[in-house]
Amino acid sequence: MEKLRARDYRRMAAEACKPFSGTLALITLIYVLISCAASGISYGILTLLFGGTLFLGYLLAIKKAMSSVKPEAGDVFAGFGNNLSASIVTYLLENVYIFLWTLLLIIPGIVKSYSYACALYLIEDEGLSGNEAITRSREIMNGHKWELFCLHLSYIGWLILSIFTLGILLLWITPKMETAQYMFYRHITGKDLEQIEE
Repeated sequence: MEKLRARDYRRMAAEACKPFSGTLALITLIYVLISCAASGISYGILTLLFGGTLFLGYLLAIKKAMSSVKPEAGDVFAGFGNNLSASIVTYLLENVYIFLWTLLLIIPGIVKSYSYACALYLIEDEGLSGNEAITRSREIMNGHKWELFCLHLSYIGWLILSIFTLGILLLWITPKMETAQYMFYRHITGKDLEQIEE
């Protein structure tokens, strides 16, 4: 397997998102607004329940862009389908496990969040159940957590710059970051980056 670096994922993600940058920014805005509204209305309970479900919809938009298909605003709600129960269970378990590890120390909680980074992808791509996805994600990320951390860190300049735009720039940065991370997952699991099933 060819070794890819953070800059390679950033470049490929930027190329994939470029033709649909405006649409992806709009979808990101909708995604964020729904998440914030759900959190405000229910003191975070709805976000805890459906955060993973919303993410699966956001992931569909990313997969479309990677396949050179124009994403649509309605894609955000695509997670409320076949994978609804699995996404709820997985997201709940992720948050519970990370919270419990964080009670010990902050660092173990961060490490575990990287261990579970692929869980929702596995629900979407392989149809795994909640615990299966989390267990498989831990196996996949064994030896790769530092690489993903470096990928996240490579966007630090853009994230700092977004502060000066009152966060507006994040609407364009977030799709690229999420696309880069999904590409990272596909690469370390040996999946073809070009053959994306929607």
